[in-house]
Parts: sequence; structure tokens; C-alpha cells
Amino acid sequence: MRRCADYFSASLLALILLCVRPACAQQPAAKSASLNVPLPVGQSAKGVRIPVFDEDGKMQMFLNVDSMMRKDADHLQMTNTQAEIYNDEGTPDMGIDLPLSLLDLNTRVLTSNQAFTLRQTDFELTGETLEFNTVTRLGKIVGRVKLVIYNIEAATK
Repeated sequence: MRRCADYFSASLLALILLCVRPACAQQPAAKSASLNVPLPVGQSAKGVRIPVFDEDGKMQMFLNVDSMMRKDADHLQMTNTQAEIYNDEGTPDMGIDLPLSLLDLNTRVLTSNQAFTLRQTDFELTGETLEFNTVTRLGKIVGRVKLVIYNIEAATK
């Protein structure tokens, strides 16, 4: 029975690499501009919408946050966040739903230690913890992972 579980884990990892990695590899690393959020340390805000642009003025990410709190000069704690990540053509490429997350304003790394959902047009991925670099569009998922592929024929070509 353990051998079957190992095979399933290896198959799931291969599917994730086939689906997620090519989408990330097709896009060069975006230029990072500093992210300035005018919220004093220790203060919170509700219903926050933040467009994030690169150095060339292209939309890189859009954050829609129910509530946000500035933890320190470099970190924002966000509750019920919908992050929309844009490709180089300026169209939405993926969406991430995070119940509780932390954004490092310097590195642009978005982390969450609670279950999250990542969506693209051809798949939906849920996991327990996430570390996502919004500039390079590479991430690390730890814990239970569930991947639903909507069009398996297109993903295996």
C-alpha cells in the first residue's frame, strides 16, 4: 500500500511541475519597483485595493484585501485577500485566495500559513501553506496539496 501512495505522490508532483512550472518559466522575471503603502505601523485599514506596478508602469499584481495591518515598516498582514497576478501582456494570469497572509514589501514575497487556493484558467490548486514571490512568480507549497486540472488533454501535450 505504501508503494501505491509513493507512486501517487510522485505522479501528483509531476502534474504540478507540468502545469505550474511552464506557466512560470514562460514569463521572464518582472522588474521590481518598491511597494509603498501609506499605512502607519500598528494601524489597520478595511476594504483596501492596491494595484502593483513594475518599474515600467505595467500592472504586475492587484490586491483586494478585506482588512490589512502594518506589522512593521516592511510587512503587511492581510485578511481575506484576493491577489490577481498579471502576465507581461497586462491580462490576469492567476488568482490567489488567502484567508490570512503576510506581504514583505521589500522582497514582494507573499506568505500564508493557512489553506489557500491558487487558480489559473486550466487548473485549481489548494494547499496548506504558501510562499509566493510575486516578482519571479515562483512559489513553494508545503503540506497537503490538491490539484484539479480542468483540461488534462491540453496539459499533457
